Amino acid sequence: MGAFFRQLFATILALVIVLFGGILLLAVVGSSKKTVIPAHATLELVMPTSLAEYPPTREKPFGDRPLTLHDLRMSLRKAAVDKKIDRVVIRMGFDDMGWASIEELRQEIAATRKAGKPVYAYCEWLTFKNEYLGAACDSIWLAPDAFVILTGINGEREFHKGLMDKLGIQMRVHKIEKYKAAGEIDIRTEMSPEARENAQWVMDETMKHVVPQILADRKQDQAWWDGVLAQAVMRAPQAVELGLADRLVYWNDLKDQWQGDGSSDLTNRIVGGLKYADVRPAEVGLRGKLRIAVIHAQGAIAGAKSGANPLLGGSTMGHETLNAEIRKVAADKSIDAVVFRIDSPGGDTFASDVIRQQVERLSSKKKVVVSMGDVAGSGGYMIAYCAPTIMANATTRTGSIGSIFQIPYAKGLMDKIGISYDRVTYGPNATMISLFVPWTAQQESLVIKTHWAGYNEWVADVAIKRHMTFDQVDGLARGRVWTGTQAAANGLIDTVGTLDDAIALAAKLAGGAAGEMVSEVHYPKQVSFFEAIQAGDFDLARSILALSLFKDATAPVRNAWESTRDWVLTPELAIMPEESR
Repeated sequence: MGAFFRQLFATILALVIVLFGGILLLAVVGSSKKTVIPAHATLELVMPTSLAEYPPTREKPFGDRPLTLHDLRMSLRKAAVDKKIDRVVIRMGFDDMGWASIEELRQEIAATRKAGKPVYAYCEWLTFKNEYLGAACDSIWLAPDAFVILTGINGEREFHKGLMDKLGIQMRVHKIEKYKAAGEIDIRTEMSPEARENAQWVMDETMKHVVPQILADRKQDQAWWDGVLAQAVMRAPQAVELGLADRLVYWNDLKDQWQGDGSSDLTNRIVGGLKYADVRPAEVGLRGKLRIAVIHAQGAIAGAKSGANPLLGGSTMGHETLNAEIRKVAADKSIDAVVFRIDSPGGDTFASDVIRQQVERLSSKKKVVVSMGDVAGSGGYMIAYCAPTIMANATTRTGSIGSIFQIPYAKGLMDKIGISYDRVTYGPNATMISLFVPWTAQQESLVIKTHWAGYNEWVADVAIKRHMTFDQVDGLARGRVWTGTQAAANGLIDTVGTLDDAIALAAKLAGGAAGEMVSEVHYPKQVSFFEAIQAGDFDLARSILALSLFKDATAPVRNAWESTRDWVLTPELAIMPEESR
């Protein structure tokens, strides 16, 4: 059967090459041309529905991919010094951005404005997060019929015990420990007191950081903000009257204003983010003698090979894939220092530990600084703590030192649908991982004993690396999640800062002077469909093509899911909204 599907994909690929060979050839030839940016251009950056950290390593052959945090950051950095760019406009709809990602962008916006380039926010939806990002810009402009919804933050969580009971499935869960909220979703109907406490302190700490910045940027006070939240929903003109935004304007009118910029020619002066992403930093003068590698580790940690979950729009971090990039950087003598950038809620313990060991080896050869994005929790913290210096954004979610062991017991479901099982066995515990045989008390005690042993080893090693005692780390662990500010105060990380700050620190450790410009080298490199064809890697080309077609076909379903989901269950982990973790 596997051979049949491989042959089927090969046949489809051959047809595509035959039917669209001319188009592919033009695309390959065209890809070698230098990107031309017109003078007096406006850079248009469209925020995606869900903001990923870094572009997927396998590029779509057809259609445009959404911009990522990396694209936006580099575009703003280039626009700040690019004489052909007159202004930047960030277009926002109903977007879902992590708080730390917004921090990163706010810093880049400030640097672009300081360089003399105006940055405007154009909102079709004005939400809490859009207001936070837009407040950093020169002005916030609204579509005249924009949706204005500032309802505060609702950190909902979904629980499945009732459904499991109806289905006749019992989840056998052992979690370490009380604060490990992801282990509750199948065995409770509401938050435990500890999970609620943790969610509340993370939310309170985040708002303590975010709200004062909005007030400072918009030159308002707390009473004003309280009134905004009380109103919650309003029309766009009222938002301008209240000072949430500065102007009502149609996007087409702005395009007409900027398109010709007063000249008589018909040159398109609106430059899209993906087109501008093709402009190399060195072309606009962003190049230094020091070469800093930035290794991006993103997605749930699962399996050997990095990949994607097309239905849910997420990515996975495979230990073999990532470690190959780490080894590549370690062997590159031209790399002066490394920033290991993490945006991961964790995942498989084995894969996390293998990556952790490779990061430790890298640290023995290069100067390494960890930079944490929106989240670096559980396995995301495991791959970080062996680095000599750890930096996180103020609103990063990190920690969550602990783990979950779970196996479903589904005999009740089998009884409901009329399926029975019989077996022969060898060994007294042969049925321990069976879905249809309950644990004995002795078997459950073996699971618990082994689980705690692994946790204790982890805590002991964190204590050694972080120069703390076992009890100090244990008191911060057992599933507790912390913001970056809290983690810096309690010793789980070293300092608070953005990716730019981490790169500057890495350059300093490599002997660079303060403020010295560096050359950033980002890993992993993105491989396009055409590059895979040129390299003769038809298996990879088929994979890219199939993934692209599947993602395009399921986009409406995925977008609907992303706009309504509270969490997504991935192997060994429940990924919750950042305000809920």
